[in-house]
Amino acid sequence: MPPTDDPILDTARDLSQREPGWTMATLAREAGVSRATLYRRFPNRAAIVSALARSGDNPADLPTRVLDAFEQVAARKGIAATTIADVADAAGCSVATVYRHFASREGLLSAYATARTPRALLDELNLDPSGPLRELLQVLATHAVAHLAAHRAALGIAFAPSPEERPIVAHLRALEAEGRTQLAAWLAHRVAAGELHGDPSALARAFVGMLAANVLAHDADHDLDPAREAAAIVDLFLDGCAAAGFGS
Repeated sequence: MPPTDDPILDTARDLSQREPGWTMATLAREAGVSRATLYRRFPNRAAIVSALARSGDNPADLPTRVLDAFEQVAARKGIAATTIADVADAAGCSVATVYRHFASREGLLSAYATARTPRALLDELNLDPSGPLRELLQVLATHAVAHLAAHRAALGIAFAPSPEERPIVAHLRALEAEGRTQLAAWLAHRVAAGELHGDPSALARAFVGMLAANVLAHDADHDLDPAREAAAIVDLFLDGCAAAGFGS
């Protein structure tokens, strides 16, 4: 296949042919970029697979196509209003096919959260907890703010769900709790390394709360710059919990 003019994608394509089980750390090393730079572009393997598919370099597998369709429809209609039929139509497949791969609406939500939300980036970070703390927090916060802003409706229904939305809200809260647990595990490594101080679970709650509050407080009628908002959040977070002398 011809090159994509993107060194990271070209490396990912070549690596996939030689080593199907490649990790993000392996890709960063072979592409000659830092992990933080790689995560800034692509939060996980699924994002790289989707990018290769969009370039025509790699046909998207059906589950990836369905997740892409869910993301597009949910961004337009909101999570609560998005139906399996909507997703199937956008993915160009049958409703039965979506159910065959994801079993239920909750299964689709869970798969999306695992593959596409900041939880997926946390999975990657927990595989290798080292790296520049401020830069990785910035990458994580940027992806989180962008995702929350794109799905602001999900934050809104969490406060006053209608009866039909309550199961969705309960599921999303469970996923958020899992994400916080992953974040706390990653922060615990940084506390142990002497970069942060405080209880990792409390730090994770504070960081997640800052991200959500920032998006909710932002005027929905004006564009939000995820990178700029994330930088401000990370600065505030580290000002409060960075160990003495770290980052100075």
